Amino acid sequence: MVPFATNASVGDTIRFTWGANGHTINQGSELEPCNTTTNGFATGIENATFTFDQVINSTDPLFFFCNAPTHCEKGMFGVINPLSSFGAPTSASGMMQSLAAASVDLATYESITDKATAGSDAASAWGGNIDISGFPAWAQQSAAENILFTRNVMAQNPEIVQADGSIDLSSVSSTPLMVPLDVANALAQAGTTATSASTEPTAAAAGASTTAGASTNGAASVGSSAPATNGAGALSSSRVLVALMVAVATFFAL
Repeated sequence: MVPFATNASVGDTIRFTWGANGHTINQGSELEPCNTTTNGFATGIENATFTFDQVINSTDPLFFFCNAPTHCEKGMFGVINPLSSFGAPTSASGMMQSLAAASVDLATYESITDKATAGSDAASAWGGNIDISGFPAWAQQSAAENILFTRNVMAQNPEIVQADGSIDLSSVSSTPLMVPLDVANALAQAGTTATSASTEPTAAAAGASTTAGASTNGAASVGSSAPATNGAGALSSSRVLVALMVAVATFFAL
């Protein structure tokens, strides 16, 4: 899913757009990101071009995932209004080294991403301030992979990255996004074997017409009233965020 993390203010609407068939959006929790919460939102299995809108009534972190079998466990989850820990050991940047030390796959993908984003300060820093320490251990690696993947999306589509570090997706309805290799394929090309935990969903634009912002914490936001403490940029469209769900089998292995 792209963006993996999104900022929104109370009253904003998040719109999820399906890029292919066979996926859901369910509300989860940080400690159990693949379990549906009581009274949380949940769609059934839907197909490409389907959209689902969710009005935000709190700036507390709100977790979501795909409930199709095994999809969440392979990394298909995200968060609205993620916690921030700027420059702290609990941030994604602070934890990346230890996570990479425990996983050759993540270490290799981080190296691939560093090279891909070397020419873009905005892309290379995206998601670094998101606090991922509260996720269970297995999901911390998936969250790190999702952050790295988003950086690759930015690097391969420099036209969507604005001078202030925000992301403008207004062009993707007429100019589809270039979709980077998923984690497994990127690792295979690098000469390493990806584990199932490293297989991550990718994202593709499906008729999106809004603009999205991103900066060093990796979250996109709506309007200037969205929380700024995690470093998110802004969406310039009328208070609607687009989380682009990717579900194209040729892009990743589920």
